[in-house]
Amino acid sequence: MTGIGARARALHHRAIVVDGHSDILIPVTEGKMSLGERVEVPGLDWQGPPGLERHPIVKFGMGPHTAWFGCMGQYDLPRWREGGVTAQLCAVYLDDDWLRDPFRRGMEMVWNFHDQITRHDDLMLATTVRDIRRAKEDGKVALVLTFEGCDALGTDPRFLDLYHALGLRSASLTHTRRNLFADGCWAADRQGGLTPLGRQVVERLDRLRIVIDLVHIGEVGFWEILELAERPVILSHTTPTMFPDTAPDAQDLVGGKLPRPRLELPRDRKTLEAIAGNGGVVGLIHVDRPRRDGARPRRARERPLRAGARPGGPRGHQRGAPPHRGPRRPGPLRRGDPEVPGRELPTGLRGGLGRVRLGSGSRS
Repeated sequence: MTGIGARARALHHRAIVVDGHSDILIPVTEGKMSLGERVEVPGLDWQGPPGLERHPIVKFGMGPHTAWFGCMGQYDLPRWREGGVTAQLCAVYLDDDWLRDPFRRGMEMVWNFHDQITRHDDLMLATTVRDIRRAKEDGKVALVLTFEGCDALGTDPRFLDLYHALGLRSASLTHTRRNLFADGCWAADRQGGLTPLGRQVVERLDRLRIVIDLVHIGEVGFWEILELAERPVILSHTTPTMFPDTAPDAQDLVGGKLPRPRLELPRDRKTLEAIAGNGGVVGLIHVDRPRRDGARPRRARERPLRAGARPGGPRGHQRGAPPHRGPRRPGPLRRGDPEVPGRELPTGLRGGLGRVRLGSGSRS
């Protein structure tokens, strides 16, 4: 291992590593797995039961394998330990089929979230930054409850108070579809913004100190939320390069055409600088697509990070730190540095208590 690799590994070991998003509560709630056990899934040649081709996730270009297993085989306690993860944000997300009874489904997922923590001593609930630091000290993995879309509220924003009492600390208003609160990024060819209920949700999230996540929101709602929000926001998982072409005939995902011209908002300089100006944080991901010869060029792997860093200027971007905080922004990592400085990033877990060092980007 090179000197830079050894220092990077040591930094990763010391750092508080927060993974900003996971849908692992879906297979847990469906009874397919337990977080304490390593899960191995079969290969893509697996033959699933009839009817999976009608699963809602197929509209995203995914196949029956993904519809059944989801992100199983990527998230569990043994893998979190191997990856050095300190805290995992776990999302409550409702497929279209569950919109007929959203509050019940949301509560079922939250019950399973707490049940897993009760079952496994090496997992703990985190509702504050202090909890995450304690998890690092105690060698545990902290779980943070989040919403990917506020559909689990049903029709009543007041239920945010209940979810907050159960541990909710971050929430996006929508997934890609339209709901009672706003238009997601796939809602329609001509999208609207926040509804009156959506504005109530933003105000209540701010009041409860639940961090607002801008992921999957439509363009109009994106700017409206930034206008209304009184606290730093996050964009928990995004990529500036996965879908760079917004022409309808150019959108391609896993060999299939997307139903809308744009899967996500463009993560261009304007949008990233707006989040930076808010004091927010962007979690960058990338899809490691090999070439036909099987190689994974280093330049291709670095491109998403370089694109995301660009709005922060040449001296290290901090994934969303406001430009005017110049003295707080560490310089880029250089070969031969005697010590790699910690990246201090703002967090909003319950009142924005303190800061947390993020050691890895989030997954999709």
